[in-house]
Order: sequence, then structure tokens, then C-alpha cells
Amino acid sequence: MNDAEPIAEFRDYAGLVAALRLARERRNVSFETLDKVAGLSRGYASKVLSPNGSRGITLRGLGWLMAGLGLKAVLIDDNDALRRINGRMVPRQETLVRSGAITLTLSRRFLSKIGRKGATSRWAKAKQRAAIARHAANARWNGNGGDREAAPTAVPLRLGDNAYKTWRAHAVRDLRTTGAP
Repeated sequence: MNDAEPIAEFRDYAGLVAALRLARERRNVSFETLDKVAGLSRGYASKVLSPNGSRGITLRGLGWLMAGLGLKAVLIDDNDALRRINGRMVPRQETLVRSGAITLTLSRRFLSKIGRKGATSRWAKAKQRAAIARHAANARWNGNGGDREAAPTAVPLRLGDNAYKTWRAHAVRDLRTTGAP
């Protein structure tokens, strides 16, 4: 077989599977050998290429099968189909078509500004998480009863008005619900 000799012609998925089956049969290769040569998992080729195949071919699997069978795809115009649909094709407006890649230029000043905001946000969130974790640990130690001794009440870090108010509101609520003095 030379490079120009077509093996099969197809227009849909069923035709693709039939063409791959025909190529495998023409090469006289077993499913197991095809699995090994293409680097597929054992039994994959038989699942997708057998007449009552239990799986469909994925795009990645198609590439592996074609490489294992020594095939390549070439797309050509189907003149009969083009004649049938030619009247329904509306050309696109060239003014609305983007030409090439979209470029976005970010200034050094802008990148520096968002970098500072991100670092500040991460640092504040870490402090808030630590305060919440401390509060939860205190609630576990104080609220469970059991035979553990109560942990001493932690003094909250000054995280800013909102974090401190949130912590204080939870602490007051916990004191009210547990009945502690």
C-alpha cells in the first residue's frame, strides 16, 4: 500500500468505526497486538472495534488507534454535499471576525497593585482563620464537659474591628448558651 491509496471513505461515526475495522483486518493484526502497539489498555481495541463494541471511541483513543494502525486522516470537500447545502450557507461578516490573538497589556503598576491587595488579603484571612480555630478549640474544651480540664480563655489578637466584633459576638453567645459565669 502506498501513501495515496485510500482505505475507506466515511461521513459519520459508524463509518469511522467501520473504516478502522477494515484497516485492522487489511493489516491482519489481532486486537491484543493493536493494544500493545498503540499503547492502549488491554482489551480497549476489541471494545471499540468489535461489531458489538461496548465502548465508543474518544478523540484521544482515535489518535492512539490511528497511530497503532499507521493511519492518517485527510479532509476533502464532498462536492455533492456542498451542492445540497450551498444555498443555505450565509457568509460571515468579516468586520465581526477577530484577526489573530487577543492581546492584553498589563502595566507594572497594575500588577504591583493587585499583588499588594492579594498579599494583604491572604495575611488577614490567615489571622482570621487562626482566631476562628482558637475559638473553636476553646468551645470544644469548655463545652464538652467530660474529664478534660477547661483550657484557659485565649486573649484575641487585635485583627481589626470586624474580626474582633465577630469573635466577641461568638464568645458572648457561647457564654449565654453554656450558662458559664
